[in-house]
Amino acid sequence: MQIEAQSSASASVNEDIRGNKTTTNVNIVPLNTIFWKVLGISNAIDEILLEHQNQFANLALIQDREIRLQEENSFLIEY
Repeated sequence: MQIEAQSSASASVNEDIRGNKTTTNVNIVPLNTIFWKVLGISNAIDEILLEHQNQFANLALIQDREIRLQEENSFLIEY
């Protein structure tokens, strides 16, 4: 089986079966293309997770402030 790579990421696979030469077109995606796609998806997931982490951190800060304000208000009401 001979694979002739083409710049369009597709290739023609020439097979010699019992002396009959047939040509079948198949799409072949180079591994480096797959790697960069997976890396891009991985980076996008990392960005989403970082954004969620920042949102949770901000939410925790807001909750801490609210608790402190409630404690200060109860302290002021008592006195």
